[in-house]
Amino acid sequence: MNNLIKMMLFIVLTGIFSAKSSSAQSGGLKTLYFLADTINVAKENRILRIVPEGQKFASYEFFCKCMPLYKEYVNFYYKKEPEKKDFFDKKPALKYISWQELSDLFAKHANRFDGLYELYIVEVLPNGKFMKNKVTLGLQHIKNIIIDERVIKDKN
Repeated sequence: MNNLIKMMLFIVLTGIFSAKSSSAQSGGLKTLYFLADTINVAKENRILRIVPEGQKFASYEFFCKCMPLYKEYVNFYYKKEPEKKDFFDKKPALKYISWQELSDLFAKHANRFDGLYELYIVEVLPNGKFMKNKVTLGLQHIKNIIIDERVIKDKN
């Protein structure tokens, strides 16, 4: 039984790492764009908020507990580097995915999301401006999962 658990864990981890490395080697990351509007949407109707994470980072926190352990909201982080930001005077002409498409993708791929997709969130700013940020899915809630192994010997 113990060897079976180890073998299953090995197969799962091998599959995750091989999928990640094969998509990275082939340049197979699919680029996605999502429009985040906290300016024109009433506070009670928003699906996300922008959260400062210290001086160097911020996150887009989506009001969706739709990833494994299903206890915390989903966060996408970006580095605050004003000199490297893409600012626009009008909405960039990009193919945006819907909220439903995005939530389906991160719920389905969870810990593999960043190995499969390169996500840019285009944020609506005051005065009709826009800012594009490359983001990374926050997986702190998945990191809290502990794999524990213990051999229990029969007393007989």
